[in-house]
Parts: sequence; structure tokens; C-alpha cells
Amino acid sequence: MIVAAHGNVSEYCAAHGMQIGEVYTGKVEDYHGNCLILVTDNCDTEHEYYYLKYKLRKRKIELVSTHWNNEDVSAFVRYLEQMESREKSGGRAPFGFRWESGKVVEDPAVIEVARKVIALRDAGIPWRKIAESDEICYRDGSKLSISTLQVIVKNRSKYDEK
Repeated sequence: MIVAAHGNVSEYCAAHGMQIGEVYTGKVEDYHGNCLILVTDNCDTEHEYYYLKYKLRKRKIELVSTHWNNEDVSAFVRYLEQMESREKSGGRAPFGFRWESGKVVEDPAVIEVARKVIALRDAGIPWRKIAESDEICYRDGSKLSISTLQVIVKNRSKYDEK
């Protein structure tokens, strides 16, 4: 069954060979009916669309938006994989690590940065000087915040060489 939610989506459905079986006027994310496809024109941003699509897909409902239906499929798949990975893992991997096949593994280049942070702090170097160091940065070259540096030092046991 196809359900039209919000706004005038009847023209869109007719143009795409979709017959509307029900009209739903509540919030898209609050829909708890039995439809297989929910069509809406009420997603203001692409991010909101992807988020709602993900949430509804978990309930076996396919979301179609008249605004965002031409999405890059690979981008949506990556988005789903990230969301599923975070849900399974319990969140983002610590600095110096990454999720791989459902497990946290060391990221060798990045973990060395964490070890340098710990060594500099143990040597008495102030937080701001460490943060300004050219050697202390993310892969893309952006600087680490002082709070990130503090978390690294607080969790120093994670960075012990094994």
C-alpha cells in the first residue's frame, strides 16, 4: 500500500504510477501504519530525508520524497552503513581507532599521534602548545582541540603499545 503524507503529493504519485491507498497527515516519523511506501513532500533538508528514510526503513517502510527522490544511492548506502555501525558499536570509535567489520581496531597512523600527545604532556608541555604543534593533527591536517587532547591523555591506557 502507498500512503501520501503531507502536502500535495498526488500529482507526484500519479506521474510515477503510484496509487494512493491512504492519506496520513501527522508527522512522517510518527507514522505507525502498515504501508510499504510512504510518499511525502515535507522533508526540508536532504539530511532530514535520509534520517527519516533510515528510521522508517527499520520498520520496513520505504520513504519517498518528492524533493529528494533523486538522491545519490551510494551516498544513502554509506549513510545507512554509518548509522548501523554506530548503533551496533555503541558510538564513535575512540581517537586512534576505527570500526572495521564490527570491531574496534587500531588506526596505526592516527594512534601514533595519540602517543605523541601523551609523551608531550608527560614532558610537561602545556595543552595549548600541544594543540598548536604541526605534528598533532587529524589525517586531514586539522588541529585537535584541547578537550580532545585531554580525553586522549585521560584514556592513555588505550594507547599503550601491545
